[in-house]
Amino acid sequence: AAGDFFDTGWWRVHDAALVDDRPTVLIERQESQLQGVASPPGSLIAIKMDTTEIITVDEQFGGWEMGSNRLRLAENGLIVGIEFIEASWSLISYSVGSATPVTAAQLGLEDTYYDCDCPRLFTVDRFGTYVVWEDTGELVITELATGRLVTLELP
Repeated sequence: AAGDFFDTGWWRVHDAALVDDRPTVLIERQESQLQGVASPPGSLIAIKMDTTEIITVDEQFGGWEMGSNRLRLAENGLIVGIEFIEASWSLISYSVGSATPVTAAQLGLEDTYYDCDCPRLFTVDRFGTYVVWEDTGELVITELATGRLVTLELP
């Protein structure tokens, strides 16, 4: 049951959307990290709010010196955000619906960036049609179906 998920550790709500016509919330749960480097990774789940069905998105999510920014969820189930491991950053993408996860290569990005001004602040539009991010003062918009990329300089 969904209530059992919240018994220990801490949790964070990432996003909520009507995924494939079902209200869905994306939640991260981490165990206490008081164990330092021995702290186990947590899990990323989606809960279908109409039935309390739990979908495990990633059962090895985050942990000691690892984590993500706030992940974004589209109505087609596409999830995007940034994952970090120490000083390395990378695009992270999953799906809990009809969409296929996005890859860094699909967006013209490197798999991993190290200690830099990296592509960041990834988001997806409501329908999962566009992925948008900021990269060193520019807003980058990619239409997933066509691969069309538009870059706008930020003021």
